[in-house]
Amino acid sequence: MTLAAFDPQRMADSSCHEVNRTHFRGILKHMIEAGRISETDAYAVQQQNTVFLAEVIKQSSQFATFNPTRKRPSRQFVLQLHVT
Repeated sequence: MTLAAFDPQRMADSSCHEVNRTHFRGILKHMIEAGRISETDAYAVQQQNTVFLAEVIKQSSQFATFNPTRKRPSRQFVLQLHVT
């Protein structure tokens, strides 16, 4: 399990998509085991993540050139959600 699945540059890199999905499923698995989320909600979150990644691909230049020393990832994600 790794939070690298939330790295904007990796999200924009199509060669990392399958690895990111695996990491994201691992995060959800641990959250289920810890009782922080139900399996039903985890499935919904996973589906939302898939849709979000599809949208990231459309805006990949914004994410591929993301500089974490200049912006916060959460800010970039908020901007992306408002654009779509």
